[in-house]
Amino acid sequence: MIQQDKAHAKTIDEMLTAISREHEFFKSLDGILNTQSNMIVVYYLRYQMLRL
Repeated sequence: MIQQDKAHAKTIDEMLTAISREHEFFKSLDGILNTQSNMIVVYYLRYQMLRL
């Protein structure tokens, strides 16, 4: 959908809006991935502690 918005933009405002939406999407995706990565580290550390 975002790619379609960029492709069909007729004005600079529409293009900037599409780029802004794309940026927000990737920011939220990055946040989700960071959260998942942190959870994996926590689970790994807990696992290591239980092995002791």
